[in-house]
Order: sequence, then C-alpha cells, then structure tokens
Amino acid sequence: MLTIASRHFVANNQPFFYLADTAWNAFAVATEAEWEEYVAYRSGQGFTALQLSFLPILHDASISPETFFPFECKADGSFDFLHLNDTYFQRAERMVARAAEYGLTCAIALLWCNYVPDTWISQQHPEHVMPFDAITPYVTAVVERLKPYHPVYLISGDTDFRSEQTTNSYLKALTTVKQLSPNALTCFHISPYADLPDSIVATPELDFYVYQSGHRREEQHLPYTLAEKFSRLQPARPVINSEPCYEGHGFGGEYGRFHAFDVRKAFWQSILSGASAGFTYGAHGLWSWHRQGATFNNERWSQRPFTWKVALQLPGASDVAFGKWIIERYDCFELVPQNELLASPSEEIRLAMTPDHRTFMIYVPYSVPIHLHLDLSTYHVEGLHLSTRTLFRPRLTTTPTQSTIEMLDANADYLLIGRRLSSRKADPATSQSFFTQ
Repeated sequence: MLTIASRHFVANNQPFFYLADTAWNAFAVATEAEWEEYVAYRSGQGFTALQLSFLPILHDASISPETFFPFECKADGSFDFLHLNDTYFQRAERMVARAAEYGLTCAIALLWCNYVPDTWISQQHPEHVMPFDAITPYVTAVVERLKPYHPVYLISGDTDFRSEQTTNSYLKALTTVKQLSPNALTCFHISPYADLPDSIVATPELDFYVYQSGHRREEQHLPYTLAEKFSRLQPARPVINSEPCYEGHGFGGEYGRFHAFDVRKAFWQSILSGASAGFTYGAHGLWSWHRQGATFNNERWSQRPFTWKVALQLPGASDVAFGKWIIERYDCFELVPQNELLASPSEEIRLAMTPDHRTFMIYVPYSVPIHLHLDLSTYHVEGLHLSTRTLFRPRLTTTPTQSTIEMLDANADYLLIGRRLSSRKADPATSQSFFTQ
C-alpha cells in the first residue's frame, strides 16, 4: 500500500517513485493472456504502476469485436448504469490481482469525462452520462472488489469542470471511495488547461495532484509550466505528470508523431520543475489496446495507432525507466526547482536540487554552455548522454559566485548531476561516480 511523506510516496517504509504505464482501455479490450504478457514485460523494465480506466473510454477507442462491457446494455445499445455486468468486474479484479503479483500498483480512473455531465466531451455526447444516483453503487462495486490489491484512484479522467453538477458528481465518487477505503490514495486526472475547483483542492480526501501536459506539439512547455503551477498549490501535495505526450502519438491533429526524445524531455522537465513524485509514460496503440484490423475512432486527432505489441516495445519506455533508476540511485525523491540559479537563456533547461542542496540535476535538451549562479568547486559533476545512457565528464570553470559548464560536443539531450564533496574529498577528480562503482 502506498502512503505519502511530504511530496513523495512511500511503500514498505521505503521511498517509492511512481513510474506508471498507460493502458486506459485494457479492462475493456485486453485478453487475460495478453495482460499476462504485458504486466510481465513492464514489470521487468522497472515500472511500478499502471494507469487504467475502469470503464471503456467511448470517444477515444480502438473498436474490436472482443470488447467487454461493464454494464448491461439497453435495446438501443447504451449502458444500463444500474445493472452491472458481474463478469466484467470479476475479470477486472483478476487483472488487477495479477498486476499486484508482479509488484505493479494499479491506478484506476473511475469516471472518465464522458460519464460525467457538463464536461468538454459529455456536452457533445450526453447519452453516455452516468446518472447521479448510479455513481455510488458503481464506485462501491469497484472499491469493494479491488480493496485487497490497494489500488490508487484517479477519480476523474481527462476532465474539466464546467458546472457545479460536474464537480458534485466527482465529489460523490471521491467521498464514496474514502468511506469504503480510507487509506486509498486519490487524485483527479484533468485536461491540460483545467483548474481543480477550490472545493476539491481544499478537501482532505484529496491526496496528490496530477496534471496532463498533453499531445499538442506547440504546447510542449506544459511539462514544466504545469509542474510549477501544481507544486505551488496549497495545501502542498505530491505532483505527477500523469499524461505527457505519448510516444508515437500524433501532434494533436497535425502531421507527425512524438519520439523517445520528446518523452525524455517531458520526463526530466516535469521531474525537475516540481512534479518529482513520479511520471506516467504512454505509447500510442497500447493505451487503447489496438489490434491489427481494429478501427480507431479518433485517428484525426491522434494518428493511426500502432498495435499494442509494437507500442509495448517503443524505446521511450526504457528511457523513462532509466530515469527512475537515476532518481532512486541518487536518492532524489524530493527535488526542489532552482531555475533561478541558471543564467542560461532557455526555460527548457531545468535545474532542481535536493532540499539539503547536496545533489543537483540539470536537464539540457539541446547542447549549449550552461552558466550558473553557483560555485561548483564544492561539487563533483558528471554527465549522462540520455539517448545512449553513457557517462561523460563535463568541462567546467568556476569562481566563488558563478560557474560555466562547457557545451557538450554532441547533438543530444543530456543530464548533469552534481554531488557536494565531503571534506575529505577535496578533489572532484577523486570522487566516486555511481557509474564507476
């Protein structure tokens, strides 16, 4: 079971980095044999969590004959929300139990925005809205079944808050979760420009903040600007970028797709800007569980998906797993943004330090000299090529008030890591690197 200590998570009395993969529609589409292959693979890569929508995402889906439904269907094909399909719930429980056996925490989105009134999508498709009096029995059925596996609950999915009715529906779900499982951690998954209502921010039943930096090419500043925004909210809570650009996803209605570099950039810009509790990866085709021959109903926005097996092996997943390893290895579970120490020209370069200032990290997406208002003579500094995962020794000059790290002679993104020298290690050249131990 996850708990919270300040701005990070704890599991088994140890700091826990929430590295999730996205499989939103798996309960509705994946076979249990496919699920077994999937959880074994992601667990082996070092992922610690999976993000899933308990209900099918109807407007953004890979449609195939094998789809499973959580409710009985009416004559017109719509859901009868007061009559649960127990076979679906039993199957979902088996899948969550199997993930738990692989050490993966499931983060369950309870009410995607199409099921709640007056959201950006339900206003277009009101026929999919769950009646208010169906929320409690539905949420109760989910929580009671999954309680033994200690899931996290994303109360909402991709939502905004356009009316009091929207907010009240989600608060009803949140209250139900906490009444049935008081120690279950909760958050709200929201659309990129949505603001959490004051009533949700203020409730003690909310445990952490998540945001979505999204899939528009021109909005790839959002990983760090939204991290800054949510890390400033009060009360302070852990923050996670729970939906960055998905690898292989289209540029939000434009030609082109995001690559592993874009994912790495979103990862490090989020982590070093206030969203240091974790990160969620996504691969286009896996989140919708796309199979060969299936019809994807949102191709105009997202581009045609890869099959889930192809998406499973896209390289960005290993890049973010390596990022998690770095955070764990350097014990950087609570990083404090310190971009004011940078004299470099671009906000895309991000710097954060541990609270005791013993360790800092700088992410450089494009090679340039790095100028700092910081004396680096008391630090051992090393660099990592993130695409090749190889170590290099940066060239630097220092004065008592500022330092310069020379431009790396490579057209690549990299991470600079500095650790304060102990008094008995006066020479940075003699200090050990984790990569040479």
